[in-house]
Amino acid sequence: MSWWVSLENEEGELFEVDEKVYGGTYEVGGTLALTTLNVTYNYSTLFQFKKELNGKKASDTLSRLEEMVNVLGFSQDKDYWASTPGNVGYACLVLLGWAREFPKGIWRVN
Repeated sequence: MSWWVSLENEEGELFEVDEKVYGGTYEVGGTLALTTLNVTYNYSTLFQFKKELNGKKASDTLSRLEEMVNVLGFSQDKDYWASTPGNVGYACLVLLGWAREFPKGIWRVN
């Protein structure tokens, strides 16, 4: 099981980004270069993505995402599914980058 964490504009459309991001379930070659990331529920032991982000403006989540990256680090484990600080921190780092680039965006977590 997993969440889709997306950053959308006022019309509910995803933003385009330069880099493809890999999540738990992804198309071969990664997702399209859009602001959506698949995150395993396993990570909820360290960060409640839905509670912390859903429906919030990206600019209002910057400090929380920065805090999580600083506390957890972002050194990924070879096992994506493991709820390690680095795995969760890396997901937060990706989201932080999007929030900085699109501060007026709204988070959707489904």
